[in-house]
Amino acid sequence: MNFSLEITPEQRLELMTRQETLTKVLAEIQKIQQDGDEQRRREYNPGSQLISAARAEFERRRGPDYRSASAVGDRAPPLDYRR
Repeated sequence: MNFSLEITPEQRLELMTRQETLTKVLAEIQKIQQDGDEQRRREYNPGSQLISAARAEFERRRGPDYRSASAVGDRAPPLDYRR
């Protein structure tokens, strides 16, 4: 069977316009899905925000001039610490 479909210039323009509209709609749907995925990741992973907030509070309370000091003082640690 041989089918031949004749399309007028007006029909061609209408089809192209519909295709562009569908492409835009699909792009918008993908953007909405991506935004929703990001929102769900933030909602289901609140731990990362909690850890960041705790770290910021720790550094604020510790202060900018904090220096770590050894608990045993200035002496060297024993070489055989298991005895």
